[in-house]
Amino acid sequence: MILPRASIPNRLPDVRPGLSYRAIQAARDSDHEVLVIFVPELEIANYKSSEPQQLPAIGVIARLADVAPQPDGTLEIVLDVMTRATITARLQHDPFYQATCVAHPDPEVTSHEIPALMAAVKAQVEAIAPTLPNLTPEQLEEALTFMHQIDHPGQLADFITYSPTFTFADRIACLNTLDPVERLRTVQRTLGA
Repeated sequence: MILPRASIPNRLPDVRPGLSYRAIQAARDSDHEVLVIFVPELEIANYKSSEPQQLPAIGVIARLADVAPQPDGTLEIVLDVMTRATITARLQHDPFYQATCVAHPDPEVTSHEIPALMAAVKAQVEAIAPTLPNLTPEQLEEALTFMHQIDHPGQLADFITYSPTFTFADRIACLNTLDPVERLRTVQRTLGA
């Protein structure tokens, strides 16, 4: 799953011929923008069928930064995720899904509680970060340094959800929370669980 303003590469390897493949090719040949949706692994086969599926309410608008055909016929894609988007209508499902959407960038928010909330969440991350698997000390230091530079509650929430402590359902809840302060509160509750 990819969220706006993430600091990690948004590389999607192994996109095989099918609906997504055709959508990427169409975007590559036009304005390079795609609407990316996220569904549980168990539902992916439904979206590959000939039967139209209900699209989620929220996705992300991304720009194709690079599309590299691979020798095995798949595509390796690098996306620059720009913003969340609310999906307003499905226009078609064949030869690929096409929908209308409204960009939903995080608003600028100000409140006396935001600095304290951000500090509390960063402290939670610092406490659990050393226990995360598969991170070298250098990677951990780099992630914590980046986190401390974040000054927007929505971006902080999005960044933290890449942690392996968050499930797919947790990430979907974060994606679907449009209010950046409430999104950070949701992350705080998840970290504290």
